Amino acid sequence: MPLLNEMRHPAGFDFAAWQDHVCALLTAWLLNDFTWAGQPLGAHIATVTVEFGDGHRVQVWQSPEATMGLAQPCAMKRRTGLEDAEWNPWHPVWLELAEAGWHLEGRWLHPHTSHEIDQFAFAENRGNLLIACADRSRPGSPPNMDPTSSPYLTDQSVIAVPFFPHRALRHLEEGQSPAAAMLLVAGTAVVEFAVHEALETFQSWPGKPVWDPHDSVYYLKSVARWANPAAITVGWPILPR
Repeated sequence: MPLLNEMRHPAGFDFAAWQDHVCALLTAWLLNDFTWAGQPLGAHIATVTVEFGDGHRVQVWQSPEATMGLAQPCAMKRRTGLEDAEWNPWHPVWLELAEAGWHLEGRWLHPHTSHEIDQFAFAENRGNLLIACADRSRPGSPPNMDPTSSPYLTDQSVIAVPFFPHRALRHLEEGQSPAAAMLLVAGTAVVEFAVHEALETFQSWPGKPVWDPHDSVYYLKSVARWANPAAITVGWPILPR
């Protein structure tokens, strides 16, 4: 008998129906609702795949627009000198990333996300996208978001989605520019939370997701394959409470 976290998904989960659901949500978010430097995220992300605990992988989305690259191959140069950056809050790379330019905008992105772009927060691997999320009991209603007030101080349907700035170090080591590294970490978090929301809003009845995305019994991984140059990033849509 397989371990619970090796099972593909909960009993009664109609994957084919959910695949249509998550595809529609990713299409809305990546082509219409979230942009980087004025262009849809879907112009950068080529495909999204989900992977289950038993190793089964399924592509759930493919972009019709991912034709542009983050940098030309001839411009790629592997970065060195980052070995101690994770433990050195004064390493110059953190200021470099913070000043690289934050260009993520989105219909569901709270404006106070800009306050998360800070070199010392990055050094501590802190940094969140503040994204308005669906009310579980009313999945078809617009999220409650007040862009004029802090979601940390007021009651809003906004969740802090970590984008893990330390991931940017790997992208720099692979040869990405600081701006491209920030795009990769931000876009990965958007994909991760989009898959989470697709689980949250795929319900057997109002308020009851078929697969609770806060139930850590089951394993799910989101994998974004980016346009030229080749980049693959991983997210974890299951967010334990």
